Amino acid sequence: MAEIKVMSAGAVKSVVSALGAEFERDTGAKLNLNFGTAGSLRERIKDGETADLVVLSESGIAELAKLGLVVADSVVEASPTRSTKRPCSERAAMMSRHRSLKAVRRSGPPSSVKFCP
Repeated sequence: MAEIKVMSAGAVKSVVSALGAEFERDTGAKLNLNFGTAGSLRERIKDGETADLVVLSESGIAELAKLGLVVADSVVEASPTRSTKRPCSERAAMMSRHRSLKAVRRSGPPSSVKFCP
């Protein structure tokens, strides 16, 4: 199975790392996680670096989409809030639906992210 390259803002490193470990365990896929500041990642992508999945703020993704550097119709907003209740059993189904995503934007603060036990 091919390695999946992920470029993610460092502000969500703990979230992406945890979800990535679970994804690898569940699918057998290998992730190549790359973290940096949102600005440095935007510049790396503008300079021609590619990734299978980009995790940045809404404004960062919008800027890259406007330049044609991410597939605009593959963007999903990940904005969990304290009031969001999603059963843990739905995670696998959600990941399966979004396997073809190329970019994720986050609109809520990192502290609002909830993990299932």
